[in-house]
Amino acid sequence: EIGAVVKVVALIASIIGIFVGGLLIKRIKIFRSLLIGAFLVMITNILFAYVAITEKNIISLASIVAMDSLAAGIVGTVNIAFLTSLVSKRYTAFQYALLTGFMTLPGFALKGLSGVWVELFQTSYGFEYGWMSFYIVTSLLTIPSILLLYFNRAFMQKHENTL
Repeated sequence: EIGAVVKVVALIASIIGIFVGGLLIKRIKIFRSLLIGAFLVMITNILFAYVAITEKNIISLASIVAMDSLAAGIVGTVNIAFLTSLVSKRYTAFQYALLTGFMTLPGFALKGLSGVWVELFQTSYGFEYGWMSFYIVTSLLTIPSILLLYFNRAFMQKHENTL
């Protein structure tokens, strides 16, 4: 059941999220789209925390997986557009690769520690509340990104006009 949810629901929601991300960029520009994407990611992680402590329900899981995949599609599309607005036409490939590397580095570095975090939380709070704590912490990790976006909004809005 979980495999079917992730494979089918997540794929469809991701594709829809890609289109929604493109529409958001066109209608409200990159800066606001990045903020919306960051808040959506934070909210979906909080919803996973809720699922961790409630009675198991495949419909609830499918709904949250769909929302999370939709958010990931939006964020992915908007991030690509933002990075594209930053690079020069002369060094596009190099600069895009470098910026993409910087963008993915924190997630790549931290994902290996996620199992350690979960075990630590489960030892402290039990199985369900350990997972809940993990998802709450991961949702809080979006706050620095939101603050970085907010405090650099003038820079962001200058670059969104280059698209």
